[in-house]
Amino acid sequence: MSDTKVPLTTAGITTLQTNLYSLSDPDLFDEADAVHQDFVGWIDDHIELTSQQLEWLSDIDQLFIDYLSAKTAIAFKNRLPFSLEVPSVAGNGKWFQDKEPIAPRWQGSGNITATGELSFELGYSS
Repeated sequence: MSDTKVPLTTAGITTLQTNLYSLSDPDLFDEADAVHQDFVGWIDDHIELTSQQLEWLSDIDQLFIDYLSAKTAIAFKNRLPFSLEVPSVAGNGKWFQDKEPIAPRWQGSGNITATGELSFELGYSS
């Protein structure tokens, strides 16, 4: 995959999806494993973040990061569509919300299949 980071915008995330899903299955699965092992590091490697954004992301509760990393890895391995909604204006408090369900299924074959969409929203409290 390209070493070029995408901007933290809707268009940037669309470009990231296009780049990821143009990979072969083995290469995409490597990316899925990498995001599962280090969600924050993977995001920092692929998306343009300011130092403040990276610090904020790094401060999110580890349990939530673990959830995001597992869900994102499953979505990647199944080439599910993904999106990110970002606020147009800044506010005081920041939040990160998982917006759409995915439905993973393990059938004993060693693979997890899933349907749905990976959709996150970033926002600011009023």
